[in-house]
Amino acid sequence: MNVIALPSVVPFAAAIRYLGLEGSHSYSSRSASILLRLVNEYDLAMYLVGSEIFGVLEWVVQEECYEDFDTGNIQQLEPIEPDKFFSHELYVRLTDGLIKTNESGNSDLDISHFEVEACRFYTTNAGGTIGASSYSFDACYFSLDDLTKLKEKFTEPPQEKLSVGKGGLSIQNQRERAFKFWLGSKATNKLITGGKVDFQKCYELAGSLTQDLVWKKLQQIDAKLFSQGKDDFFKHQNLVNFKMGTGSSRS
Repeated sequence: MNVIALPSVVPFAAAIRYLGLEGSHSYSSRSASILLRLVNEYDLAMYLVGSEIFGVLEWVVQEECYEDFDTGNIQQLEPIEPDKFFSHELYVRLTDGLIKTNESGNSDLDISHFEVEACRFYTTNAGGTIGASSYSFDACYFSLDDLTKLKEKFTEPPQEKLSVGKGGLSIQNQRERAFKFWLGSKATNKLITGGKVDFQKCYELAGSLTQDLVWKKLQQIDAKLFSQGKDDFFKHQNLVNFKMGTGSSRS
């Protein structure tokens, strides 16, 4: 058997193959979504390489901006002069990301926060207006050591454990991963303590949606995984406590 040695810095597509999420040189948006879940749930570091990014330090944002308590969005009265970063090394760590489909039908990654040498930044445009910045998946890289450590956390073959639809994870666990991913996308900095997200508060920030509405949101992430079994999923999940009347009977 031929053994292919990966470089110490692994591109996004190669990381998907290395973790067994997809076998071909191309990859689907579904595989990309699974990899992002692993970034969120297993603290897998993902870096921006070869592309510039602008940002404002978190403490500056806290001093000069305010949070809209209805939406959780950061509001600023005027632009703040940002710092610009560009590196060919694993230097700019992307700490969150959401997949967005652009007008041409291609998927990009929207980044709202990043870290440089343990300092947390809010992403901005070149003019200093806070907001998510879009990047192609090809601009995202991983450390081979980090990927290897992640694989070692699984006692069964990693490609079986990490693949949605395989036998390593139960359907309930797969769905809960997606639910965590959706809840985490609602998190503001105040809802993250010690690297852990307060999922209950994320749910409340999202508007305390009914179970039916939450299920529809999850179907947008993975239509096949959430095609049926809604009642069983909500019965067995313990990530959030739904308010009384948040089932299908609530108007």
